[in-house]
Amino acid sequence: MQEVLSDPRRRSILQELAALADEEVSFETLVDRVAKQEPVDRDRLASDLHHIHLPKLADLGVITYDAQSRNITHHTCRVADVLALASEALEDRR
Repeated sequence: MQEVLSDPRRRSILQELAALADEEVSFETLVDRVAKQEPVDRDRLASDLHHIHLPKLADLGVITYDAQSRNITHHTCRVADVLALASEALEDRR
């Protein structure tokens, strides 16, 4: 889990999901929200989220990502718990 959460982009994804009221969000909405935090090429960001970051978070059980429909489902309390663990791990490293 620690390896998955050590990536700043995955933490950004979780922070954006935690800030949303709906537990289901479209891929495009998430890409837009993460893109506002990072000065990167939007197409590259979308590709990275689709192929790398969302599958890793799904494997961890934090989200459900349907790659065909491009919908992300998350449970706010689960995302918050994982974010708290990530923050603790980062503090321990310092």
